[in-house]
Amino acid sequence: MKIQKASVTRTVSELRQSMRKRLNRIRDTPKKYLAGDLHLTKTPEHLLSNAELNTGFVRIDTMDERAYRNSVFLDASRPGNFHSTMGGLWTVDIRELPGLADSIEGLSSPLPHIISHPGYCGSTLMANMLEALSPFFVYREPVVWARLSDLMFEPRYANRYPEQQFRDIYRSALRLFSRTWEPQQQAIIKSIPAATGIDLHAHEFDPGIRCIYLRPRLESYLAAVLKYGTSRVKWIEAHLNIEWLWQNSGLEGLRTELDSLPSHLKTALYWKLHTGTVKRHEKSHSSGMMTIASDDFFRDKKATLIRVAAHFGCSIEDEELLQLLQSNVLRRHSKQSSRRYDDSDRLREEAEILSNRKGDIAEAESWLLSLE
Repeated sequence: MKIQKASVTRTVSELRQSMRKRLNRIRDTPKKYLAGDLHLTKTPEHLLSNAELNTGFVRIDTMDERAYRNSVFLDASRPGNFHSTMGGLWTVDIRELPGLADSIEGLSSPLPHIISHPGYCGSTLMANMLEALSPFFVYREPVVWARLSDLMFEPRYANRYPEQQFRDIYRSALRLFSRTWEPQQQAIIKSIPAATGIDLHAHEFDPGIRCIYLRPRLESYLAAVLKYGTSRVKWIEAHLNIEWLWQNSGLEGLRTELDSLPSHLKTALYWKLHTGTVKRHEKSHSSGMMTIASDDFFRDKKATLIRVAAHFGCSIEDEELLQLLQSNVLRRHSKQSSRRYDDSDRLREEAEILSNRKGDIAEAESWLLSLE
């Protein structure tokens, strides 16, 4: 009897799982619409959640927690003002984004500014802090941003659209990400490391766009990645396949050697390519880009936020900033809000890794010098 009961229970459980999967498939089946058939509001009731470049369609989801979490990579943390619970999912031809943006009545907010970064450098904490301040609304690492970067740089997709049409598509995406819940808020896109290549060109689409680049020290970056063991190796390997990283780097010959490099050298190489791309761009362009050392941010968050806000054309009330600095934002892990974590924990972990992996870190530093 016990065997039969367990068997029945298992069968019911399997049936429920099957039904749940079927319902999710039905819900996730895109419904293709013309842009004129959709009625988006000035506030972000709907979200550009992804883009399928092979078919040339962009995906639009109802702005709820599930859609938001599915539309980001690591920063799956929804803003507190989300209130829409309606179901729905649509796709439109990516070429129709300009018409869709034009159809939104009253969409006159300034275009979003951008936080760019190589990952593992405090960008999530910065986003958390800005989002807690009333002048800002933060979109965290929207997946569609990486797809737009692919349209600009990746050989499979680059030049698919004429230059002017691509410019219109990109600018319309920026306009759609300019929507905020509250009037007078400034939208901020916390970009994706893979999309920094396109962030650097944002000013070409609109000179008013400002960009912050958060730049970690090599030692700190290695420590931040290596503390996860081998679990972040695939992330580094995938990002080393990004085309724009290699352009004008002078290191293209290393691409054939990537498979043979140990993880700490791959991490160091990615850091060099990413931060080096930004350095070269800053030397040749007046782009509204401001680089902030991660160490400076961690050392003096108040002064850094004031600098960031000023760069983005905003100011922060002293009382609001003081309340933020006294809140739990600085006493909880930036990606795991249930975990107590502050600067002392970060510094202790970094010191442990730097001590335990001295040989690997010294080798990475020496190897990068040999590439100069």
